[in-house]
Amino acid sequence: MRSNPSNNTTPLHIRTLNDVYDSCDPIQGGIDCTCQTVYDHDMLSKDDPMGDAELEIKSFLDALKMPRLERHPNGTVLKRIPPSRTNNLAEESCIIWKDKEVIQQLSLRLRNVETGEVEVELHWVHDPSTIM
Repeated sequence: MRSNPSNNTTPLHIRTLNDVYDSCDPIQGGIDCTCQTVYDHDMLSKDDPMGDAELEIKSFLDALKMPRLERHPNGTVLKRIPPSRTNNLAEESCIIWKDKEVIQQLSLRLRNVETGEVEVELHWVHDPSTIM
């Protein structure tokens, strides 16, 4: 999977259909969504795009701004986002307060391809050098 427009590339995983990339891609401030593109890997030719999905992060960023997050019990659902034609969600997504972190798991339908889904998990990683 590659993230646009910054063109970050995740590590290559060979001989597996169930990749876990565990990459940390920074998202610039002021952005409400980002586009993720999934590619296959070809040894002798250019990698082919398998589809893309737009990832709406505004709800996630809004949840981070909630007052007194640390007072919520572990596992509290902060927000539920139902799938719709405009958000590319394949199923409902929940933003959760878990282990002193805001986490969102998403299953996104790929666009520009016949079928396909990609699973994404968002974690907020605090970087003191950035301002939200």
